[in-house]
Amino acid sequence: MVPGASGLAQANEKIVLPQRAARAAAPKIETYSKPVVDQNRYEQSSQESFTSTSGFHVIELYTTKNGGSLEKIDYNGDSNLFTEGTGYRVYEATANDKWIFNGWQTKVYRDEWEIFEEIDNKENISNDIAINLRYAFSKQNDPTTPYNKTDSIIQVNSMTPDAGVNSYHPLYLTLCADFNPTVSVDVKGVENAEDAVSISTSYLEEMSRYEVEYGDEITITANKGHKITGVTVDGTSAEVEDDSSYTLSNVIEPHDIVVTVEKTGGEPDLPPIEDSDEILNEILVKTDCFVDEAHNNQKALSDPTINDYYKITYEKIESTATISLTDLEQIVNSFYAGDESHTASSSSPENITLKYENEVWSFAEGSEKAFTINVSCEALPVEPEEETVQLCIYRNGDITRPYDTVPLTKDDGTMYHKGEAFYLTKLDIDNHYTDSKFGFKFDGWYNDDGWNDYKAGKPDNKLGNSITINGWTNIHCMVTDYEKVQVRAVINGDKDNAQVIFDGKALHGSDLNQYLDDNKNSILEKIGSNYEVADQWYNWDWYGHPIGENATVNGWTNVYVNCTSEEVVQLVIYRNGNTE
Repeated sequence: MVPGASGLAQANEKIVLPQRAARAAAPKIETYSKPVVDQNRYEQSSQESFTSTSGFHVIELYTTKNGGSLEKIDYNGDSNLFTEGTGYRVYEATANDKWIFNGWQTKVYRDEWEIFEEIDNKENISNDIAINLRYAFSKQNDPTTPYNKTDSIIQVNSMTPDAGVNSYHPLYLTLCADFNPTVSVDVKGVENAEDAVSISTSYLEEMSRYEVEYGDEITITANKGHKITGVTVDGTSAEVEDDSSYTLSNVIEPHDIVVTVEKTGGEPDLPPIEDSDEILNEILVKTDCFVDEAHNNQKALSDPTINDYYKITYEKIESTATISLTDLEQIVNSFYAGDESHTASSSSPENITLKYENEVWSFAEGSEKAFTINVSCEALPVEPEEETVQLCIYRNGDITRPYDTVPLTKDDGTMYHKGEAFYLTKLDIDNHYTDSKFGFKFDGWYNDDGWNDYKAGKPDNKLGNSITINGWTNIHCMVTDYEKVQVRAVINGDKDNAQVIFDGKALHGSDLNQYLDDNKNSILEKIGSNYEVADQWYNWDWYGHPIGENATVNGWTNVYVNCTSEEVVQLVIYRNGNTE
């Protein structure tokens, strides 16, 4: 039977077919085969089937197993009809306890005589000009706008398919609600958990838990000066093979982890920064009123109060303190009074970093010394809206956090406004990523949705030539460095006179053995035919140790190969007493 066939049978009661068509259709409904969702992750929530003036729709609803539910919250017309070109159904995804909604997976299939053709669900299916802006899946009450994957409410629209789509050859709309499990981590044995451990996944402030991509892993790593002495998962003791970290793999449901940590020494002591400290007098807070420059003002950061207007976060391992503003409105209100009241919109930089060295707090290298708060007069309209556009550069396969974020402005240095176009053809990665020594590979530009697909292993959702700025806009990209790979020849064990015989470069994270094997012929040519070459690569920086089977290129890589010279033995014959 078809998955969810009970819902299909109920709707079929309203379909009247000619007798011949009914006989032909019966085995088709019982035995059809089409692409299905990942049965390991999803379970079917329900199935709805609809007849209409010229076609037949089947809506299949799936959710991540145990992750949450789907509820139909709105529809138009008869609940059993799906009028072509105007019908719609609205569904809302709700996460279960300790789960979090993570977006939609949508597909459209058209049955062409048992050949199921997948159709782009963000493109019009019909050739009817009157509805050529209608999408199969869209935002609520707006069939002309593609849905937002992060919105928990989605609208499924009836389409006008091409001829031949009917109850015998339906149009299938598959809607999967993705939910991710969360994990709580309770750190015992130390006063400050943030100083003791680092956790590989993102923290959800509102849930006090960590989000894990379904099926991925969460790793808890002991920071410098600490070690892990015990772990329990959901109340059951877990084996800890390495006191430096613990990894829980294949997370497909919520868990509660308790990790016990001990201090091992080596952790620096950082004195707290107080309101009265002189360093705070050197940090300025400025206002920038784009309506009237005469309204601009500034004061020392020491005037506001720590924790009320700004916060300080300490990083003991790096011996740094990060200062960030927390209540822009209150700070701005302290600048102005009466008719000069202003409203804050944003501030830059996001934080200022201090470094503790030689028993003194000072500014970290490259850190700014002033916060600038963008403000506007409350009595005047704020037009047009300025929006933040920033480039998020990720490096060498690390998709967890950007290696660098770069604010992007127009050619004249001003910010972009809501509704304006941003042309990616003018964006050159070479101008913004300059930290590569030997070149790098660039994987293209992505918006937030496309980057989520990239992280999920679907790198095809790249941006086109331009995008429209409709709010805070992140443009993501991944760069992968080429690293130097050098090979030396050690002849007859003479390490001191080893010479570099090959100088190449390989992508960071690539298979080192494969790279060496691919270039083996070039390396052997440099050695020459007078030497016997051992069939093994060795680590030059860790002399005497072979290159591991799973070794990867993670920086400048030095390799050597052992060679043995072929000795030449000569027979010298002297004649008639001549010894010379």
